[in-house]
Amino acid sequence: MDTTPRIPTHKEVEKIIDEIRSVEKKLTDFTIVLQPSERDALPRMLPGGEGPAAAVAHLARKHKIVADGHSVDSMENAFMHAERLKTLYREAYYIQKRIEDTILKAQGDAWTAAQKLCEELRKIAAENPRFATEFQPVDDFFNGGGQSRGAL
Repeated sequence: MDTTPRIPTHKEVEKIIDEIRSVEKKLTDFTIVLQPSERDALPRMLPGGEGPAAAVAHLARKHKIVADGHSVDSMENAFMHAERLKTLYREAYYIQKRIEDTILKAQGDAWTAAQKLCEELRKIAAENPRFATEFQPVDDFFNGGGQSRGAL
């Protein structure tokens, strides 16, 4: 059974890109874009911080505490916002990983074919000096002159 995915046409790729952009547009009401400096400056929740934050919410609500305009409701809304978007993020991540895996596999298949074809071209170069001159830069790359991993 051949599990090789088919190659999408340019038109199919463009249609999917349009669909992704449509989803992105739908997300603009619920998301923001940060600059790297803004992202770096944000406080990070400690691992396992959800439980202690819930305890803070309980105690602050019980004692009617508000700090610098930060209320229990605003904290809980922020947690809810993050949790709901995490669900979307996971789905988008799975799509991205699937595409990335397919790209890696296709590039690996292409590179294996290039290496095997190069082996055959070496045989021709050994018999044909004129072809050997034309083939030399490619052969140098495949013999370690390039930055390839696993060159022949």
